[in-house]
Amino acid sequence: MDGFGTVVTGNLRDGTLLVGQQIEIINSGRRSRIRGLQTHGSKVTKAIPGTRVAVNLSGISANDIARGDVLAPVGILSPTNALDIHLKVLEDIPNNLKHNMFVTVHLGTAQQVGKLRLLDCDIAEPGEQVWAQIKLKSGFIAIKNDYCIIRSNQLTLGGGIVVEPHAKRHKRNHAGTIADLNLKRIGSAEDLIILSTDRPNPVQIESIIRETHLSETEIKKSLADMIKSETIVRITFSQNFYYQAFEKWEEGVKKIENELSEYHKIFPGKAGLSKNELNKNLNLSPKAADIVLSTIEKSGEIIIENGYVRLSDHKPKLSKIEKNEAQLFLSMLKEKKYSPLTNSVPPSHITENLISRGKIIKINEQLFYETDTYEAMSSKFVGFLKKHEQINISEIKELFNISRKYALAFAEHMDQTQISKRMGDIRILKTLKREVQ
Repeated sequence: MDGFGTVVTGNLRDGTLLVGQQIEIINSGRRSRIRGLQTHGSKVTKAIPGTRVAVNLSGISANDIARGDVLAPVGILSPTNALDIHLKVLEDIPNNLKHNMFVTVHLGTAQQVGKLRLLDCDIAEPGEQVWAQIKLKSGFIAIKNDYCIIRSNQLTLGGGIVVEPHAKRHKRNHAGTIADLNLKRIGSAEDLIILSTDRPNPVQIESIIRETHLSETEIKKSLADMIKSETIVRITFSQNFYYQAFEKWEEGVKKIENELSEYHKIFPGKAGLSKNELNKNLNLSPKAADIVLSTIEKSGEIIIENGYVRLSDHKPKLSKIEKNEAQLFLSMLKEKKYSPLTNSVPPSHITENLISRGKIIKINEQLFYETDTYEAMSSKFVGFLKKHEQINISEIKELFNISRKYALAFAEHMDQTQISKRMGDIRILKTLKREVQ
């Protein structure tokens, strides 16, 4: 191929290459632009799968490339250190294959030493077909359905097909693991999508692409059909789509409803279960919890208010004595204003009830402010910062005529709510998470 730049050759296994396209050399991470393409001795502007291609790369020297390297569009492929393969052992090898034996893996023009983990047996006899995972010593490039050969001391032991190029460590001789691997090997697009979404946390389409190794076009078509047939749930959150297997979604909703129902029975006077505690009980990531809970709230089944979650038909019920205690506490907060008593805080279910009704604001476990008082303090605090640009603890004490104990607690709360930011001994204005008059 004529022209400047480095020319590399190889077989195009999947996708297309275009003149002017940005690509990367996967193992090294080096990026380049395609200057020119040639197939079968002719210049082309586009190369298609299954052809032998010469690629002219700009900004890359011959020393930057090694035999077995892979070119791909930026962000499409990443190195792996473990492969799940369906392995066919040759019939004429002299010995059985053993679990954890070292082998050399050959894939395309690349090769690497790895450890062979047999997943459904302890030894693999000549002629057998088994499931195995190859744990590699360093990054290796593979895609689903690639063929590989394993050897030991120049002796070919068998060949296999890559079923999962980014494999996680599996429990051996586990029926569920083998069933999932078989599904990945021979399952339909719908089967693979269910497998990738049958988990507690809803996922985006990018995750489904990585898990199934299907094209985005094929996944979108299958998802549309599966949503109609109610085998997949599509969730809209922050203008993004998330997906979850329908049965897993129903299971999660039922678990949340049961969790809240039991909590309401035990604590009828409490406003609800704290969102953080519910997240822990459900074993969801914070983001997944936001997605799931906000979606269920839109359906009207639950209410999320002031950090507490309750069933929509739950009405916190305080006894007559507890109502009186709540009223006395509220009266004390109004009377003491900026310096309320910290040794007369009622039980948590009473304070939670008042918080859920918007009557009080929690500063810490011992300190609460009546809501109007708190809003007045916040406004005064922000006004001071806007005028003077910074404030210290002594100035907070003077601003509200309070002791150091209250000044420290209030300042730390302002930091936690992202209104102020601490810099050494002073606070500066950060951002307001809510409107403060």
